[in-house]
Amino acid sequence: MLAPGIGLALTLAEFMLVPVDALFISFARGGVTETGLIVLSLGVSPVVVDCHHVSRILVTFLVAGTIATKARLQASSTQEGSGESTGR
Repeated sequence: MLAPGIGLALTLAEFMLVPVDALFISFARGGVTETGLIVLSLGVSPVVVDCHHVSRILVTFLVAGTIATKARLQASSTQEGSGESTGR
């Protein structure tokens, strides 16, 4: 899990005005509280790290919700096409 975080941090640091250590912590696993404590102890901007962390959580929920909805629709259309009854 560290290698992708380091790779993304180094890649994004070339295009953004954010230090590599802040980007690396942004990609680290853990809650907002935990990353906030790490950031404060290292003297990195907590705003950047926490905004990135919350954005990742929101994107994860949106993507997971979309995938679940499509899977549910596909499963219901498969059941309707085979003539099976769900008993509802």
